[in-house]
Amino acid sequence: MPRKQPAVPAEPPDPADSAEAEAVSGAAVPGAAAPESAGPGAARLAAADSSVAAVVARNVRARRTERGMTLGELAERSGVSRRMLTLIEQGQANPSLGTVERIGRAVGAHFAELVGARTGPGLSLAGPASMITLWTSPAGGYGRMAVTGSGLHRTELWDWLLMPGDRYRAVQDPAGTEELLLVSDGVLVLEFADGRHPVAAGAAARFPADQQYAYVNESDRPVRFARNTLPAPLPAS
Repeated sequence: MPRKQPAVPAEPPDPADSAEAEAVSGAAVPGAAAPESAGPGAARLAAADSSVAAVVARNVRARRTERGMTLGELAERSGVSRRMLTLIEQGQANPSLGTVERIGRAVGAHFAELVGARTGPGLSLAGPASMITLWTSPAGGYGRMAVTGSGLHRTELWDWLLMPGDRYRAVQDPAGTEELLLVSDGVLVLEFADGRHPVAAGAAARFPADQQYAYVNESDRPVRFARNTLPAPLPAS
């Protein structure tokens, strides 16, 4: 009999998610409440990339099975409804990035592993076509995971492009998560609860990601930047 895993400490709710109302393949689930409007720039998986949803579905199901967890147990540990977990495992849901993060921590996997990033040791080369696009905007902006570290904490390197008017609204990450940014083109505006901070081309920034924040392009030209995410350690199993 598999040993039941201890519950993960409760994390702040993801405002981009509703347990019983989620965007699912661009339409409402038959018989379900209407999809929640998460607002402009909400941090969801790129809806157009069904391959990412399929990878997440396969990896969540495999991790849950390896741990001998039922859907009910995973729902209790992650704070994600059983109904939503079922849709995710079927590849029919368009969950927020925060939801994928919470599920990963509940099954002992980093976000990068669930979305299918290559995490093995040795040289890893990634061209644009092999990067994993996880966020897009109607104007053509994107956030894509380029490469990840092979160490214990699975450091993530992202390539970001914000078109004029784009806003990426993130949700609070687990305590201990940090982000490091280097802007190569344009002026990136970082929004926090306590204020706004412009970061011009050639400048860098670091901040704790266990808070709500946003990336904003208020200019009339594209903003390009690299992001390094240092995930918090996974809970002890």
